[in-house]
Amino acid sequence: MESPVNTDPQSMLDPRTRFSFFNWTMTYRLDSDIVQRDSYGFVVPRSKHPISAMSYPTFQHSGDVTTSSPSPSSGKKKLTAWFVSNCVTSIHREDYVKELGRHVPVDIYGKCGNLSCGDRCLEMIRSDYKFYVAFENSFCTDYVTEKLTRALLYDAVPIVMGGVDYNRFAPPHSFIDAKDFDSPEQLGNYLLLLNASDSLYGRYFEWKRHFNVQLTTKQGWCHLCKLANDERLPSKTYDDIFQWWVDDPDTCNLKVGDTPIQRTS
Repeated sequence: MESPVNTDPQSMLDPRTRFSFFNWTMTYRLDSDIVQRDSYGFVVPRSKHPISAMSYPTFQHSGDVTTSSPSPSSGKKKLTAWFVSNCVTSIHREDYVKELGRHVPVDIYGKCGNLSCGDRCLEMIRSDYKFYVAFENSFCTDYVTEKLTRALLYDAVPIVMGGVDYNRFAPPHSFIDAKDFDSPEQLGNYLLLLNASDSLYGRYFEWKRHFNVQLTTKQGWCHLCKLANDERLPSKTYDDIFQWWVDDPDTCNLKVGDTPIQRTS
């Protein structure tokens, strides 16, 4: 469930297990044999047809979203919250948020900030904050965690930063991607614009008419059980599990040097 940056790729270099040892993969990545994103949650269209265990929708921006919006901005007095415990990351997200905080208020809770919220943290997002910082700790293939769905579920607009196309994981116009802005200052100015206009801010919740957020399902485990009991499946092994999991060391902020792999701090 963690990216290669925060797991131990070194262990995958053991020749006894690296080559032609593993039959299946079960990870958050969409190209896994069993996609296991259950604890991260995911967004599904409102439909009479249930989503299958391996069918995670690809969202494209389109014009089929209604123009009226159930805006949850009423009563919210604070702008941006960030819950974080990993204070030093390979993508330096902490530096970006620090610079963003020079232009808009960003309240930081947890080990990396000076605020705490006890057992009401999540409900506080819904009642107090318009935006939620949903930056990942690394840029890796398909690595989008509960940070995104947490904001969507608790009526805040997620500000995202990751190594993925977020249109594959979230509904149209439901998030703000920091990569779309030239600088933290430009992003901050856009947040201030939305904060000053209930109608513009409310458009970020039109997706609620067409999609639901699902959490803590067992779809991944059910699919594993199904595969394990299907004797018709052909045999399969991964020729090189390290090559598959690490995928692209540069994209995932991993350095390959004299030693097989070194994680950046």
